[in-house]
Amino acid sequence: MFVIEQPIPGVGFFGLEKKQQNSANSNAAIAKLGDAIEWDHSLCARTGHLSGLVR
Repeated sequence: MFVIEQPIPGVGFFGLEKKQQNSANSNAAIAKLGDAIEWDHSLCARTGHLSGLVR
């Protein structure tokens, strides 16, 4: 399992629509990789980091 961190300034304070938009962008990028990885879950911190666990 790996942790991927992406700095996104202010992500912890984004509204639901903006968070959904970021998730859709991430999902599209993962879909391009095919079966190479499996996304487990994401964590959003007020510090401005979006972390995800992948297998």
